[in-house]
Amino acid sequence: MMSMETEQEFSSAPSETEGSESMAMEEPQEDDWSSMLAGEGETASIYLICDVNEPNSGDEVTVQIYSDVPLFCMGVAISVAGDANITGAMSTADCNEYGWDPDWPSDPFFEEDGWLYISGIKWESDAIGVVGYLKFRYNSGQVSVSITEDCAAFDANCEPVLISGEALTFGADPNEQ
Repeated sequence: MMSMETEQEFSSAPSETEGSESMAMEEPQEDDWSSMLAGEGETASIYLICDVNEPNSGDEVTVQIYSDVPLFCMGVAISVAGDANITGAMSTADCNEYGWDPDWPSDPFFEEDGWLYISGIKWESDAIGVVGYLKFRYNSGQVSVSITEDCAAFDANCEPVLISGEALTFGADPNEQ
């Protein structure tokens, strides 16, 4: 339980009526990095890569997360849409192989129906190249894998890093057969 002195320390911030008129409470502003997905004409430094785009039914496909710049931290939500099942992703057990600190928990959160969250922290800010992965079992049809808007990454200077939301597509489009 917190002592009364400690509680008072936390509540000693000036109220909006104290001081000059410039102390008036302002509406919260959306941060400049609220959406780190690269927009049209912007170059992303983090993106998905894979060397297979026509898997056979039942194949396990590995998609890697790649960074062109050294990272301090990263958290990305990835969507796998179509007839596929997520089977694995980078975790605390192997995150050091991808440049992250294994002392910082980085186990993924994923739903087998197609949503995954991967994260990592590297105090030395030198995670670069392949910085994570996910695996899915391809079943049939067209499957797309993309990083969603629920993402953030910061470089060695703690500056926001742009992330590509461009989807990787696997399998044939059933409308084009």
